[in-house]
Amino acid sequence: MNISARINTILNLIIKGSVVADIGSDHGYL
Repeated sequence: MNISARINTILNLIIKGSVVADIGSDHGYL
């Protein structure tokens, strides 16, 4: 799967096990 640079950056900011909300059209990738 190809992940955009934007999603990859957000992914790298998320601490494993934390609760996050990504509201947008591509939130299913996270």
